[in-house]
Amino acid sequence: MKLGIGIACFWNFDKILRYAQISENYGMSEFWLEDNAFARNPHELLALIGYFTKKIKIGVTTPISIRPPVVIARDMMTLDEIAPARVAVAIGLGTEKSTATLKVGIETIKKVFEGHEIEYYNLKINVRRLQIDWPPYRKIPVYAAVNGLKNCEVAAEVADGIHFAVMSAEYVGYVIDKIKKKRDVKDFRFLNHIVTFVSQDYEEAQALAKSYVRPTFLHIPYVYKISGFSDDEIEAMKNWPREQLRAEEIINKLMMKSKVKPKDVEEPLLDKLASKFTLYGTPEDIVKRLKEYEQKGLDFMALTIFGPDIESDIKILAKEVMPEFENNRK
Repeated sequence: MKLGIGIACFWNFDKILRYAQISENYGMSEFWLEDNAFARNPHELLALIGYFTKKIKIGVTTPISIRPPVVIARDMMTLDEIAPARVAVAIGLGTEKSTATLKVGIETIKKVFEGHEIEYYNLKINVRRLQIDWPPYRKIPVYAAVNGLKNCEVAAEVADGIHFAVMSAEYVGYVIDKIKKKRDVKDFRFLNHIVTFVSQDYEEAQALAKSYVRPTFLHIPYVYKISGFSDDEIEAMKNWPREQLRAEEIINKLMMKSKVKPKDVEEPLLDKLASKFTLYGTPEDIVKRLKEYEQKGLDFMALTIFGPDIESDIKILAKEVMPEFENNRK
């Protein structure tokens, strides 16, 4: 399993570029950004990163709900000129819920990459006789940024891999086993990004992880079930108070190292949620958890870092965690 770094686009461009350069200098294999409507444009940031780095692969998870497939394809082809053979994209649905739209979106992007003239109409995607004037230099991987079982099945048909978002090792393994029964996965990649808190102080890292999962987590019930939660635990989580926080507010809470537990939240259940859907602890703890994913068949993990000291965290993960995985020594 290879390791890389994931960063949300809530910091200014010079910080994000700095994080990418540190990741490259310390041997991380990939650097991923996340696209959403409330943060900076990751496609433009990747152009900057691609120009000022030399080897590290760069990627973005981007939803069809805020970017048309043709625009995504054009942006990736432009990035391929800036950073040859280093670009990948993972297509998600965002607020769009149609599995059919995911399928058409990925197929459209691939057809644009291949230089085909395309024409397609439905309620969500409309393309009228379009053909890009220049082909990409190389094959650009198109992953599906999805978690749900139906979307993963579609990804197995049309994408080059599945890029999970903050999924447990149990759920990742469950999906991988299902996909392996449907197709040959030799050229199909399984990726995941997971929020990571590393510290020599285990309790500090755990507190940060619990501060993260509290306001942000609400998975599909069967994801919890497959991840080892009982029906009673799932029902209890439905009744938890939901903090409607923007991402910037979540980051601020983490930066303050919030250890305040909300009322009506069961501490053991909060611990379990953090242990399943984040990575936290000392470098040794992080290695142990990552080995669980590796054993399930995951090919790549983007260690997504929110802080409080991102530069330090990247260096620690690169020096003390990454060498424990054989594929990262090549």
